[in-house]
Amino acid sequence: MKAYAFAGTISHGTMRREDLAPKFVREARRRFEEIQADGAPDPYSEESLLELERLLAQFERDGYDDAGEFMEELFNFLDERAPSGYYFGSIDGDGCDYGWWTSED
Repeated sequence: MKAYAFAGTISHGTMRREDLAPKFVREARRRFEEIQADGAPDPYSEESLLELERLLAQFERDGYDDAGEFMEELFNFLDERAPSGYYFGSIDGDGCDYGWWTSED
C-alpha cells in the first residue's frame, strides 16, 4: 500500500449541508478510486458510492431539509476509508474545518 500525504481541509467555514455534501461526495469518489487503484480492500461496494451520488442529486433538486442521515452516511463512508493513522471529520478546535487528519490512536 502506498504512503498517503493527504491530511488537510476538504471544506472550511461552513456547516451547511448544501455546501458540505457535494464536496464530500466528490471526495468519496476520489478516495474510492484511489483505493481501487491500489487494489486495497474496500469496506463498501461501488454501488454504495453510486447510491450516495444518486442521493446527492436528489437533495440538490429537492433541498437538504431531510439530509441528516445522508450526511451521516457520507461521514461514515469517508472515515471508514481513512488510512491507518488518519480519520475523516472536523479538526479539534474548529468544528467547521472538515477533512483528513492524523489521529492520536
